[in-house]
Amino acid sequence: MNRYRALTIAFLIIIGNVIIDHFFAPVGLFLSPIVTIIAVIIISLNKDKFDITFQSVLMFALVALNDIGIKLYGGGIHDSEGQGLVNLFLLICLAPCFIILSISVIKNKSTVAKKIISVLSFLMLVTLHLYFFSLLGMQQFYI
Repeated sequence: MNRYRALTIAFLIIIGNVIIDHFFAPVGLFLSPIVTIIAVIIISLNKDKFDITFQSVLMFALVALNDIGIKLYGGGIHDSEGQGLVNLFLLICLAPCFIILSISVIKNKSTVAKKIISVLSFLMLVTLHLYFFSLLGMQQFYI
């Protein structure tokens, strides 16, 4: 499969999950670990792969797009209890995605420094995402 076609399919899967979560509120949230794992596997197991660092950024972008979409467009009243549940599902999504990325990095034939940079860039992006977007979607009177 062409890598751009795989990337398009992965992003469409994530956007479809956000739309499902918008119209059928808890279903998209509960499907988000499965959907993000499928999207990340499509990116990582493609024969025509991206550069390993760009692949880690793409994997993070898929997880972040799912999280931001659910936080902004998901159904419900967006209180702190729901925000904690969404952040829990984000962490449930990130654990298998990190394992898939680590396996993909180990199998790649690039230098050790590039492998370390790709894994650290994924972890840095996750940390920044949690720092800046952990309260995204909260209504002002709930903060």
